[in-house]
Amino acid sequence: MFDEDTRTSSVATSFVGTVDPSVILLTRKMCCDGLIGRLPQLNSCCCGCSLETGSKIIAWLEIIVSVVAVFGGVSSLVAGAIIPGVVFVIVTVFIFSMALILLLGLYREETSKVECWLRFNCFFFFMYVLLAILDVVAAIVTLNIAAIVGTVIGALLGIVYRLYIISVVKSHCNNMMNGSGDGRV
Repeated sequence: MFDEDTRTSSVATSFVGTVDPSVILLTRKMCCDGLIGRLPQLNSCCCGCSLETGSKIIAWLEIIVSVVAVFGGVSSLVAGAIIPGVVFVIVTVFIFSMALILLLGLYREETSKVECWLRFNCFFFFMYVLLAILDVVAAIVTLNIAAIVGTVIGALLGIVYRLYIISVVKSHCNNMMNGSGDGRV
């Protein structure tokens, strides 16, 4: 029914046990590979820099933002918002870890690490869209036009940004796999 991916099959049988590997493969193809495959193949990053440089900038920015965001999460813990603060810190540490994996994959030219970041960000993108929809609905319930407009614009900008960074890293990953990169930076 599907082309058998040996990496997925071995992971499915060793980690999941009795789950049919085609189910894991189908889920992977539907979620991540479906979105990632539909994104455009870019030739350069913003401001004309190479995809490799753009991917490294994205990784470094995620690391810097994650470190700063952890302090924000800790300050909300101190202010008394325990559960939201803990969840925020855990998610931020996970984003930081994935950015480190991306950075290692880029500097060592290991496509498996870059693909891992792509899959995580695909999942993160879907979670972001879900939360953005909930934010828009919450803003609509308030019947405050300024809140609705601000929430919709913020959600759309966040979605476009996420799709763009995934496109940049995906394009560089494709170049790494095809050997058509533009050299080391």
